[in-house]
Amino acid sequence: MTTERAWEQEIVRRANAFKGRRHLFVDFYRIRHRLVWPLPIRVLDHPAVPVRGFSAAYPWAIWMSWALEERISALGLAAEWNADTDAAAAARIDLEALCDWPGYLHTRCDARRAYLAFAHSVRTMCVAAKWAWPDDALRRALHVGLGRAVDEMLPWSNRLHGTFSDRKTLIEAPEPHKHLHNITLIATLATACAARLADHPAAARLDRRAKILVGALLTLRWRGVTETVSYDGYVMDFVADWLAGLPEEERNVFFDHPRFGDTLVQSYGLAVPGDLVHVAELGDVEPREMPFHISAQAKLQALKPDPLRAWYLQGCDPRHLRVDALAALKQAASDTATTRQPVPPNQTILDVNYALVLRSGWERADVAVAVGASKSPMGHVHCDNGSLVIGTRGRWVIDDAGYQQYLDTAERQFTTGPQAHNAPVINGFAQISKRLTERRLEQPADDVRVAHLDLTPSYPAGAGIGRLARTVWLLGREHVVVCDHLTASVLQSLRYTWHGHRDCGWLVENGVASLHAPDEAEPLIFVSSPQLAFEASQITRLRGSRGQMSLTVDIEPEKMPAFRDVGLIAWLFSFREARAKITFDGSCLSIDHYRLDASMFG
Repeated sequence: MTTERAWEQEIVRRANAFKGRRHLFVDFYRIRHRLVWPLPIRVLDHPAVPVRGFSAAYPWAIWMSWALEERISALGLAAEWNADTDAAAAARIDLEALCDWPGYLHTRCDARRAYLAFAHSVRTMCVAAKWAWPDDALRRALHVGLGRAVDEMLPWSNRLHGTFSDRKTLIEAPEPHKHLHNITLIATLATACAARLADHPAAARLDRRAKILVGALLTLRWRGVTETVSYDGYVMDFVADWLAGLPEEERNVFFDHPRFGDTLVQSYGLAVPGDLVHVAELGDVEPREMPFHISAQAKLQALKPDPLRAWYLQGCDPRHLRVDALAALKQAASDTATTRQPVPPNQTILDVNYALVLRSGWERADVAVAVGASKSPMGHVHCDNGSLVIGTRGRWVIDDAGYQQYLDTAERQFTTGPQAHNAPVINGFAQISKRLTERRLEQPADDVRVAHLDLTPSYPAGAGIGRLARTVWLLGREHVVVCDHLTASVLQSLRYTWHGHRDCGWLVENGVASLHAPDEAEPLIFVSSPQLAFEASQITRLRGSRGQMSLTVDIEPEKMPAFRDVGLIAWLFSFREARAKITFDGSCLSIDHYRLDASMFG
């Protein structure tokens, strides 16, 4: 369990590292570029570095603003808490340069992407304006900079959201989700925070606008609108900043909304057993690079403590959190009025909006399965219904290709192409939409957890599918069973691709595949099927892979010996050396002492 001292020590460690640096190092991990800029940063410029697949300027400013915010926050907090004069001097130089920027909305790249860099730059000034150590001159410069930023963004915010007089008009607009994309929403929330601190004349108007937008977003959650844990949490991070400036009774209107806790459920529900930070990479999810959802939970905990949230946050490794999360955790822990005993979750089947989750628990030896199950129209959610990841021992051992690569390369095909996910490719067709006719969770016994989805409408008509239903069972900590019930007018080809964890290697022996990690003595998982015997030639590294080796199985339907008459394709993932077998007696799948009704969902 992480302590208040550990959070503070991590910030001080980062501040000490930043103090001696004369350059800002920025990792543009999405395009595999790393660049540096001389400090202080006087403008978020756009280097003339070519990026394949981008005819316009690459949005360098987003990642620059993330790095600069981390630097200034760590230095400023070390000065605030420990009277570190060297840290204060370094932070002052950076802040003076930031306050003197010619503008904060850099539209040399796509205008929408410019909003994110704007939001982080403005938030950096907002946070600094609340510290005690800046002198009057720096404090005045911060307030002037914030006022200029509000003036700059206000016309854009008016164009984006000014026509909505209340939440109802937004929700009833055509395609209302388009007005609530994370980028534009984050920018308006940051502007509202800045307007308050700068005593800007538009402050009240921007607060009203923020209330409309956040309220509409929560309402649309009922319709399945989500942008995955990374981006839902990114928005909630800025929502928490904005909520902190509201009176408590106004904050509680949002805290009391039945969908306000969705992001917390996503955060802990999608965490791999043994590592709460590493959430499942279904859709555009980046566990290490985008931990904003944890920052959101830390800030919300400081505003309104929750024992479940406390449990989650105390289990997160401080090394992987952003500075603002560490600061909020220290604040929440030091406020005795908000201290509550952490309470772990009591649910092990979870609906996290864009996925269904089955899990035996959260400890390293537990097992979790996350299954894509979304109808969200947002782009960060891929067409991956039924695709699943399986986690144990701190890894998603059966993994997904993850976020979409920006570059127009083979890696983009790997992350979005037909073999990106492990729902079957039927007659050469993968899913093209996010539609489901059935989507259910059940727990028929203490150690049996089940997810069921009808994937038929997610495929194009050309696939010739009569029906495709996928049922996934988690049996204790021992097995995961995946059973596809498939009927098709013509079935000429059927392909499955199972990605292993990028650090792991496969072995095929006696028709069974196993996945091994370099730091584990025993295999992580055994993969088998009662209908198929695997061969080493089926282990491939797909073009564009980020390191994952994949088990790719092409099935000739007419040669599949078992379960063919009823259209069942079964897969078994086991976590122990004894290689269990699945048998089928016409109505039930049997494995060890478990009997699974193969038609239980009709």
